[in-house]
Amino acid sequence: MNTKILSEIKDIVKKHEGYITLIKVEEDLKASADIFTIDPIKYKISEKIKRSFDPKRIFNPGKMYTGI
Repeated sequence: MNTKILSEIKDIVKKHEGYITLIKVEEDLKASADIFTIDPIKYKISEKIKRSFDPKRIFNPGKMYTGI
């Protein structure tokens, strides 16, 4: 699976207000693929919680969302 196909699948799922969770992904996609569908509000909440408990971002960086 390449990034274009993954992006198209995510767009379809988002359009239908669904969610997608990646269970297994190829090595070349790991750095660029979030394992969960990203809801902007939940992302911000997660980011603030992460910042409060781990301000140096040393525990599991990018585990749930890229950038957190």
